Amino acid sequence: MAELFDTGVYRVVDNDKLNMTGIEITQAPYEGVIFVYGKVQFVEGKQHLNFQRNIVKVPEGADIDELNKDANLQKLMGDILVELIQHQVEKDDAGTSADNMDD
Repeated sequence: MAELFDTGVYRVVDNDKLNMTGIEITQAPYEGVIFVYGKVQFVEGKQHLNFQRNIVKVPEGADIDELNKDANLQKLMGDILVELIQHQVEKDDAGTSADNMDD
């Protein structure tokens, strides 16, 4: 299920000083970019997701303004978010199934 994670496209990183968890992209062309998600909204009646994201670290020599405008990077961030949500739903479903087996 976690195709991007399993193929090493990204990893989850913690920043204890800022008390936040981010996503680090680990493959070119965005290797070293770290970002965090903000508000996430599902669009009712559509298979569409609106979300805020904030790039918190860029590789040396990269331009944050250009990265913020990069449509391919924005799509990758969206794909990662969908993957994380799907993983959480599967995890929750597995927990619910296990709880129901106890009844």
